[in-house]
Parts: sequence; C-alpha cells; structure tokens
Amino acid sequence: MKKLLGIVVLGLLLSGNAYANDRYIKDFDHWLLNNNHNLRVKDLDIKFYKNRSNIPWDGKPNKDTLLYYAFRFLADAKAFNKVGSKGSKNPYEFEFNLREDKYVKKQMNKTALLSYLLYENGKITVDEITPYERFGIVFKDNTRWTSASVGKSLVSYLTGHAICEGYIDGIDTRLNDWPLLANT
Repeated sequence: MKKLLGIVVLGLLLSGNAYANDRYIKDFDHWLLNNNHNLRVKDLDIKFYKNRSNIPWDGKPNKDTLLYYAFRFLADAKAFNKVGSKGSKNPYEFEFNLREDKYVKKQMNKTALLSYLLYENGKITVDEITPYERFGIVFKDNTRWTSASVGKSLVSYLTGHAICEGYIDGIDTRLNDWPLLANT
C-alpha cells in the first residue's frame, strides 16, 4: 500500500512540475481562460524545449506547441521595447487587386505561416492571415511581430536591384559616404 501511495504522490508531483520550468505557462493558461478560447493548457499537447525561449530549427513542433510559443513570444514585453519606428506622416498607399489563391489558403490552414502578402505588378494581389482556428487567437492584423532576418533579405533584394539598375557600382561599393547613412 505504501508503494502504491508513493507512486501516486510521485506521479502527481511530476505531472504538476511538467510546466514548472516555463514561467509563461500560467500566463498562457490565464490568457486562454480570460479570452474565452475554450482551451486550457492541460488540454493542449505542448512540447517544451529545455533551456530555450524558442523552438529550435529542427524542433518539428505541433500546432499546440506553435500556439504556445507564439503567445510566449508576444508576452515577452522586452522583445518590443526596442523595436519599432515612427510612422510616416505621408505613407505610401498600396494599390490592391486581390484574388483568391487556393494554394496559399491551404498553406495558411496547415502550416505555421502567420500571414502572407504577394506584391505583383505594383499591386498587392494576395493578402492572407492565419485563420482564427489556427493561430488567429494570438495573431491578428494589428499584432506587432518582429521580422527577424526578413529585413536582411529585403535589403539584399533591393541592393541587388540597385546594382543591376546602376545606382550602386557593385557589391564592393562602400555606402558610408551616402548622406542618408551618415552617423548610422
């Protein structure tokens, strides 16, 4: 009987500590409850990555794990204290000629994509966001999300075009004498 009681107590202790190593889990559970999502952490199959604040590149997370780590990313207020820029008083107004893209819609429903924009011939032609049932409970049109290395990709793309168009002589050209880049 003592052995059985010991196993039960040990099992309760271990199950209670399964989430203890992650400080955001209680916040996530409260957030789910307070936002009427009809979900609780105990009902989700979240895989925690030890000693990491993000999912490793080879992690192969399931939907519940992705949802939790998206919440965690957004809940970490420090991530956005140093991010952002002032909006222009005269922003460029994009033109739209939206069409439905069934392949993109399918990918939004089965992958970790949060949003997708396609810009063709001077117009935005596809504008999709993750469905509410997927990750829409944490990611909406007004959600602030860092772009990480996407910025480097965009700069590389624009630099390549600037070289091809003759605005920049080549990849070895120094740009530190441009007035726009002074003191940066």
